[in-house]
Amino acid sequence: MSADDVRPAEGQPGEAAWRAAAEAGDADATCELAGLLAERGDAEEAERWLRRAAGAGHAVAANALGDMLWNRDETTEAERWYRQAAEADHIGGAFNLGYALDKRGETAEAEHWYRKAAEAGHAVAANNLAYLLQNRGNLTQAEHWYLQAAEAGNAAAASALGVLYWNRGYFADGERWYRRAADNGHVGAANNLGHLLMKRGELTEAERWLRIAAEAGDSAGANNLGYLLHHQGRSWEAEQWYRRAACAGNDSGANNLAFLLEEQGNYSEAERWYQRAAEAGNTAAARNLAILLHDRGDARGADEWHRRASAMTVPGQEPPAATKPFTPRQHNHPPPARLQGTAPDPVGNRPPRTISKFSQTPPGDGIADVITCWDRLLQLSPDPATAISYLARRSGLPFGQIDHLREVRNCCAHPNRHGWPSQQDVDTASATAQELLRRVGA
Repeated sequence: MSADDVRPAEGQPGEAAWRAAAEAGDADATCELAGLLAERGDAEEAERWLRRAAGAGHAVAANALGDMLWNRDETTEAERWYRQAAEADHIGGAFNLGYALDKRGETAEAEHWYRKAAEAGHAVAANNLAYLLQNRGNLTQAEHWYLQAAEAGNAAAASALGVLYWNRGYFADGERWYRRAADNGHVGAANNLGHLLMKRGELTEAERWLRIAAEAGDSAGANNLGYLLHHQGRSWEAEQWYRRAACAGNDSGANNLAFLLEEQGNYSEAERWYQRAAEAGNTAAARNLAILLHDRGDARGADEWHRRASAMTVPGQEPPAATKPFTPRQHNHPPPARLQGTAPDPVGNRPPRTISKFSQTPPGDGIADVITCWDRLLQLSPDPATAISYLARRSGLPFGQIDHLREVRNCCAHPNRHGWPSQQDVDTASATAQELLRRVGA
């Protein structure tokens, strides 16, 4: 009996028929059977059949087996099967091999396989090839492949193309590609589009795009949204978004949060956020911290941070506006005005990678306290959906401070979804929780 004799009739697929064909040596049927088994959760048997077909030289099975192993972090063996598929002219295998090589820094060979897949019409391969070429300074070829990928519907490529055109001064083309990428759900493009609209004064549309980016978890979008709201006088909401950006590690967000807190008279917390941003290399934050310390009578600390801020400035580059050389000892001259960090210029985005917002390791202590206190506070609100506003009204604490507690609580409760918050964030959230409990009498 041949494999063709037992292949299922058209329109009548089923596990028994695929199994019979697979056992008769039909590699295509073997792949179909493996797919059915994997869909119902029988990964072990699916793998056995894939190995059988891949071992017989079936490219589709080799690529599928590579995917199964890659998802189990067995990347060395996965790469071997991807290579077998790629060398048999399987386009997905060529892309996957290129990606595996790219991940471990073998960019020359990765480029070869990305190019092979891209030339066959693989849009993500074209995007990744363009990214490698861009990093090598070959912008002409990078533009070509970004364009191929973008016109095939790849949002990351459309966003990157927008960056290329924008940086060359082709602003209309840059905006057009940002819009196309943002319309297709690219968060970085939504932030970049919102930023350019904000600079142009089209604030209503800018807010819409920045909010889309911020609510999708983009820290630059959160910072830029906070910046827009802050300058509209909507400080309580600006604080919420600055805090989200800062807690996600965005140093501009940390500096802007500190600036807003200082405006509110919360000097101790402002100092902490200025220092956090300054230690991340933010020059504006270092200068702002120096001025704040000077105003609080800490001449030694002010001198130290002024020195460090000056060292951060690139030689030959003018310091940012409103940061003239500052010598605290010259008390007969008023200190310079604070510099509020501006929204960052649009930047490109790598091909998608898995990135944790916070940390891969849990903080040392305080997790249970934050979770328990927040859940207790939540029970006080008539409507959990408006709990933050309710607690802010009752306690007098800033909305953003309470929202920070909520966010840290969620990260502590669901680290696999969010990543762990830092110990500093847990400590801050715990202090907020205790103060809330004290003020609302829970």
